[in-house]
Amino acid sequence: KGKVVMLNFFATWCPPCREEIPDLVSLAPKYEGKVVIVGLSVDEDASTLPAFLKRLKVDYPVYRASEDVIRAFNVRTIPHNVFYGKNGRLALMGSGMVSKKELTEIFDSLGEQK
Repeated sequence: KGKVVMLNFFATWCPPCREEIPDLVSLAPKYEGKVVIVGLSVDEDASTLPAFLKRLKVDYPVYRASEDVIRAFNVRTIPHNVFYGKNGRLALMGSGMVSKKELTEIFDSLGEQK
């Protein structure tokens, strides 16, 4: 509570994910203390993850999503993003790449909620 939370479901082999993640990396410092970004990999082979994260300079927490988590968030295609407002309530959820401009708008609008 008190911070906007974004869950970003992705895979290392997904072209739109590889395009979206650098935007998240670049926005993370701007929203430090206000937005928490959590990456959730759906890769079957977790061995590809460390090199991928290093190459993209991902500095926010990243975990491997279990099948239960994937089902709970109804992830059918990736990238799949879930946004919670500062009040801890689900605000937005959907599949497809979100542009840097859209991410900024979402973070700003959810950050203003009471």
